[in-house]
Amino acid sequence: MGFIGWRGLVDWVFPKSCSLCSRLLVDTEDDCLCNVCRGSLRTMVHACQRCGAPLPQSPIPAMVAESSSVLGEAWTANRNAEAGALPDKRAGLASKKKAASSCSFCKNRKFAFEQTWSYCIYSETAMKATRLIKEPRHEALARCVADAIGEWLLEHPTFHANRFDYVVPIPQYWLRRWTHRYNQAEVLAENIARWIQCPLQPFALHRCRWTQKQGLKTVAERRINMIEAFGVRNPSTVREKRILLVDDVMTSGATLHDAARALRSAGAQSVAAVVFARGVNAKLPTERRAQSRSPDPHFSSPSDAISANRKIH
Repeated sequence: MGFIGWRGLVDWVFPKSCSLCSRLLVDTEDDCLCNVCRGSLRTMVHACQRCGAPLPQSPIPAMVAESSSVLGEAWTANRNAEAGALPDKRAGLASKKKAASSCSFCKNRKFAFEQTWSYCIYSETAMKATRLIKEPRHEALARCVADAIGEWLLEHPTFHANRFDYVVPIPQYWLRRWTHRYNQAEVLAENIARWIQCPLQPFALHRCRWTQKQGLKTVAERRINMIEAFGVRNPSTVREKRILLVDDVMTSGATLHDAARALRSAGAQSVAAVVFARGVNAKLPTERRAQSRSPDPHFSSPSDAISANRKIH
């Protein structure tokens, strides 16, 4: 009996189950997720293309159009130029201002990365999946999640794989990597790179120092914790290259910002990012108490979004 036959026999005796809810996997193409859990990971529909935060849905199409990134406006301008229409410089400047102020989360924040794609919101299901894929024994689940992200990116209207030269994962500190022997961001990046057919550079970045876990920190503490945490081993590798960073979760953006800063300092032409889940409720404790009484009228987070300040093991 061949390998496939033995594998079928093992699956019959010990049927596969969902990594999140333990349901038996029946009529599903995934090896680790059932249809219910896969469906509960609702992909982003309206999101800020700069920071990946979900935008409130509006019946006015113009509000959705204002969320277009500067790069998206540039592609439109190039297509118009090819058709014989010269882009107006003043219109280009106006579109940049619109894109910068399209999201209440990031309009007053400076990021070294230019654009972000977030697969889903950091909901209960995404939180459990994120916690599990950090463990080596759930590497299969991490690859399943990465396949979902890669398939979603190829269908995303603003994502163009030929824009990037390298896919780079967020690295771990050498001591953790030596003891853990596993990096979930690298697993995600490996499969995403395969989907978009872009070379993987797993060692382009390295952590210069040990950093505390971000889970229970406030936004300000996260930024301080990640200051100059990353460096580039060989600047010639990323010089004049277009980099796509990959991580599992983005909350305040501090980790991706410092990683992108290191790449840009080493000469990278541009840096964008893709993450599995986007935390949307990271605020200072006093801000959380105040906003529980008076919610922000400019941003309404989904009902299933939870506080990103909850600890991630």
